[in-house]
Amino acid sequence: KAVISIFRLLASFIASLYIMARAILFPGSKIWIMSGTAQQAQDTFTKLEDLAKHNITSVKGGQSIFMNEVVKNNANTDGFLHDKSSYSTELYNMSTIITLVGKAESVIGKRSNLSVYDEAAIISREFFARTEPFTTQSADFATGDGIDLEIYPKNLPNQNLYLSSAGSTSDHLYEVYKLCARRMAMGFDDCFVADTSCEI
Repeated sequence: KAVISIFRLLASFIASLYIMARAILFPGSKIWIMSGTAQQAQDTFTKLEDLAKHNITSVKGGQSIFMNEVVKNNANTDGFLHDKSSYSTELYNMSTIITLVGKAESVIGKRSNLSVYDEAAIISREFFARTEPFTTQSADFATGDGIDLEIYPKNLPNQNLYLSSAGSTSDHLYEVYKLCARRMAMGFDDCFVADTSCEI
């Protein structure tokens, strides 16, 4: 399982680009945007939506490839749902992007190809304990009568993406950061850690 850790400066912007690319390029991707508050998760989703709809004036470009892939219908003309409980969108290739916020005890049993933790330093340990297992199942798992897994291409591993401003060394995020920094320094390719400052 790959774990990516990026600290927060324009992180939601960069994460939005990554989420959009992953959703388009890997059919059937389940992507969850999570935070300690509904507003924070919705802000990241809205950044993605604004990019797709060309609502950010500093980002120049032509027609949005992502918007052409979003499922639209008569009841939802732009393809972006803003329910009180969750924001979501679905692509024609069956990929979904959903915000997930709630009490830790109510957030169980989901599966995810990419879990994005926004402002991870303020998320409770209990919430992490319930949601990090979403990506535990191997992305290459398949079952069925007569299946030969050797003939199928390998999938992109499931990932956890942690975005945050600096927190405390007592936070769960710091433990993940420390573990991933060590693994990266030892040459393992399942972790990537980046500290970004305002100069970058």
